[in-house]
Amino acid sequence: MGWLAPILMGLEKIHAANLLHRDIKPDNILLRSDGRPILIDFGSARSTIGATMTMTSIVTHGYSPIEQYQTKGRMGPWSDIYALGAVVCRSITGEKPPVAADRIVEDNFRWLSHRGLVGFSKDFLNSVDWALRVKTQERPQEIAQFKESLFRISRIHKNASRFQNANAANQGSIKNEKNHRHYANTEMDSASSGCFLNTIISFVIAIIIIIILSYLDKILTNI
Repeated sequence: MGWLAPILMGLEKIHAANLLHRDIKPDNILLRSDGRPILIDFGSARSTIGATMTMTSIVTHGYSPIEQYQTKGRMGPWSDIYALGAVVCRSITGEKPPVAADRIVEDNFRWLSHRGLVGFSKDFLNSVDWALRVKTQERPQEIAQFKESLFRISRIHKNASRFQNANAANQGSIKNEKNHRHYANTEMDSASSGCFLNTIISFVIAIIIIIILSYLDKILTNI
């Protein structure tokens, strides 16, 4: 998902200029050779934030929100956010969401957070589900709001990982210190045992020498 943050930042600037892209889909997101994403095809972009749709509708089934199907649909940043959420859904599951117009009648979309997807936190999937709400008022209203939801969750998990790594390193340090102390104590015990053994050997040798000298002295006396 490395492409997501740059696209969000780009959309934030577009919306700040009172413009909407209106046609965000996988075909309009290209990756450069260095991996950086580019959002292309602004032919559908219009200054329509906060206005109703009276111009020609531009729709891409599965990616366009319900307001783009309506002649008087109220469009805003939330419209591009829905389309971007649909692109994220496609990149995760390989499937685009159902057509928004069909979801109004019967919403059979399976929320990403309910699918048990591996490799993504439930909080992240909840944020994508938020972007894919059919009703405009139930979605993030601005890119900053959506971005904060995603990135705040990422920071929480990153900080948690850092804490776990630091804790593991601390535990490892404590364990190494304990091992070092145990090794030092073992060396001290070994040294003490060695000294005691050397003392006994020296004592035995001294007694043997005394006995030999006494025996030699008796022999010399008899001679």
